[in-house]
Amino acid sequence: QCTLRITSNDPINPTVNVPVTLTVTSAPQPPQESYWAQTESLPTNVTGKYVKDGGALLAVGNLLYAFRGNKSNEFYMFNGDSWTRPLALETIPYTYKPGTTTINKKRVGKGAALCFDGDSLIYATKGNNTKEFWQYNINQNIWTAKAYVPVPKGLKGGTSMQYKDGKVY
Repeated sequence: QCTLRITSNDPINPTVNVPVTLTVTSAPQPPQESYWAQTESLPTNVTGKYVKDGGALLAVGNLLYAFRGNKSNEFYMFNGDSWTRPLALETIPYTYKPGTTTINKKRVGKGAALCFDGDSLIYATKGNNTKEFWQYNINQNIWTAKAYVPVPKGLKGGTSMQYKDGKVY
């Protein structure tokens, strides 16, 4: 307990003493030190071909989904302990070149991106100078080719996507 003395320019009441009780509490403790801890690396089917151009990562609940990029078609799921490639996850399929019946055998590269609709669908672009746009259904474990991305040139580095109100942007 202490007294606070307040002074003013008022000649009749130049000072006022007010009793004050102060309570001192300890300062909040800083959070424990955060750090990065390495877990299992993303596997690769080709020795020396690691995550590179077109590598993309997406969180869906407690799972991670990833393109390895580096001109591969490898698509993985991480459950917190290990990476897997079940059935359709094994690879993103090929599709036709726009306006032709020729199969486009380009793989995931610069410009690949992933986004999630918040329910069960992952959307993907392959990049690598393609206009390919894909939908992966988590529940059915199936890839579906969607309409090509309406751009004058194929997608390259810098591509990103976001799902909002039923649309992919």
